[in-house]
Amino acid sequence: AYVDFNRAPGFSRVRLGRQTNEEVESLQFDGVRGETRELEQAARLRFDLFGGVPVNPWESSARGDYLGGLGVRLRPSSRLRLEGDYVHVRDERHYGYLGDLDHEGASDDLFLAKATSFLGDAWDVAGRAASYANEFRDVRASAGWQGEEARAHLSLLTQPAEVGNHVMATDGLVYLAGPIKPYYEAGLDGGWDLTRQFTLEPGVTVRELYDPAEAGNFNHAWQRYYLSGTLRDGLAKDSTLTITPSVWNGDDTVASLEGSYRQPLAR
Repeated sequence: AYVDFNRAPGFSRVRLGRQTNEEVESLQFDGVRGETRELEQAARLRFDLFGGVPVNPWESSARGDYLGGLGVRLRPSSRLRLEGDYVHVRDERHYGYLGDLDHEGASDDLFLAKATSFLGDAWDVAGRAASYANEFRDVRASAGWQGEEARAHLSLLTQPAEVGNHVMATDGLVYLAGPIKPYYEAGLDGGWDLTRQFTLEPGVTVRELYDPAEAGNFNHAWQRYYLSGTLRDGLAKDSTLTITPSVWNGDDTVASLEGSYRQPLAR
């Protein structure tokens, strides 16, 4: 549960309670987060400040755990966006929140840098680099195209170094524990607005290890093929229903089905 305050002086929003910061590694915590208003006279500068207690579902107590961070967002022009983030995490348990915290009372820092360029009205490209615990962590790149009724997106990711004793959330749903071996990943997805109410979004994601001999239960090559359908205003006014069947190929072939329904209670 959380509550938002939209009229705090100098802030566009202040949130108290459970929250997820998707701009920083899907960071989930209980605490406070404030997003300042843009300073138009300073390259549309704004800040993102947050702090609290990490959400660790594998722990019975969060005593001694905390995190805090600062994000900086710049828009020096209409076609360029620059972002930087810093997060400090302390975890009293053996498994860390973001990476290799494998001893009691571990404390480390995460740094992120990202740049996005908008090429005309239809294209954008982006790049991101991250370091954690004083080590280079990963590099990501993406390119997107947006048309009137269709869109496409390509993403690339590489993690050239092992991240040990890692506990991570995948889309906020699945938690994996153990060392993550060096890998690279590519994804391609698209979307078509077949009607005003219905959108179809197919996609594929492929992951490969740098060294296939290091494959294990939580570290192996896999491919995911999915097809997502979204219906708007179909069951009720302002409602959104999304169904996503997927096929995962790895050591075994597994099928999954995800769904969500959203209905505003008031406007």
